[in-house]
Amino acid sequence: MKKRKGRTCRCRKRKKQPPASVYGVNLSQERCYVQLRKWLKQQGFEDSTLQPTYFPDTGRGLMTTEPIKAGELIISLPENCLLTTVKVLESYLGDYIKRFVNCIMHCTL
Repeated sequence: MKKRKGRTCRCRKRKKQPPASVYGVNLSQERCYVQLRKWLKQQGFEDSTLQPTYFPDTGRGLMTTEPIKAGELIISLPENCLLTTVKVLESYLGDYIKRFVNCIMHCTL
């Protein structure tokens, strides 16, 4: 006859499991993330496996809703979604940044 596990065993097992808060809090319903998702979709980015999450130990980040296999692509953003130095310098801020850098260069010489 097989020995059954009792209440003590179940209590120990429960203690070994990490609390739900370790996994993070889903932030996808917050307004700023909804707006970001809409903008990304307009730019051609589609993804259903990543969700914005708050992790207690590291802060905000992305969490996958499915297991990741070795060698699998996790995220691929269209180039127009990337914030690069060239894009910043081409934006309305570019002139201010260039003037500031020139001012610093002349002041240190």
